[in-house]
Amino acid sequence: MSQRYALTPEAEEDLIGIFLHGLTTWGRPQARQYHGDLHHTFDVLAENPQAGRTRSELAASIRSFPYKAHVIFYVIERDEVIIARILHGARDIDVLFSR
Repeated sequence: MSQRYALTPEAEEDLIGIFLHGLTTWGRPQARQYHGDLHHTFDVLAENPQAGRTRSELAASIRSFPYKAHVIFYVIERDEVIIARILHGARDIDVLFSR
């Protein structure tokens, strides 16, 4: 049985921010490509949920998976991968998860 993925409201906001930053930095075609590639990576994680490494130092059951300059944080729930956040690798991840 194939898994699905869903995004939290925070992950949706992260995606919007990444796209808007991409528009001003790279232009529309590359921003759309990056956005599409992120969604493809979500599909890969849904099919291979154990691919990411466990990040129990951040929160119970959370995993992370890198994609270029970003890190995708997610949890596995029954038949679904929940994308919790998509954060730039240079951000202070520990502070963001301590809130």
